[in-house]
Amino acid sequence: MDLDAKILTVTDTKNHLTHKLPLPDYLFDLLLERKEKSGKYVLSGPDGTRFSAFRYAQARIKALTGIEVSPHDLRRTFATAASRLSISAYAVKMLLNHKGSNDVTGGYIQLTVEDLREPMQRICDFFLTKGGLRGGKVIQLPGRAANYE
Repeated sequence: MDLDAKILTVTDTKNHLTHKLPLPDYLFDLLLERKEKSGKYVLSGPDGTRFSAFRYAQARIKALTGIEVSPHDLRRTFATAASRLSISAYAVKMLLNHKGSNDVTGGYIQLTVEDLREPMQRICDFFLTKGGLRGGKVIQLPGRAANYE
């Protein structure tokens, strides 16, 4: 993670292509705060070691909300939000790290991580609003945990 450039780099991806993502403001501030608290790793386990297993986050989400989520569910939700915001299909493909091998036009479009910063920020703002963290209204769903830590 390059906190100076506000870029997250994922090296071990499914399609074996290094994936660089711009960090939106809210996420950057959150990660910076976590780094200051945790020390060496921005995302660390309770013992301070590197945190890499999503299954622990999945279990916590289920315990707090009763909802089971998968990484694929999160990717689909992210892509749907981007579509609702009228973000170009090529930007969405890049944000999801999809190869465009069957798309001739896509081969001509050269997007950089900086080109993706504004779409990523818009998607983040969308979720913050929908989640009631920015200018929205939170509606408590019946049967769901009311206290989130």
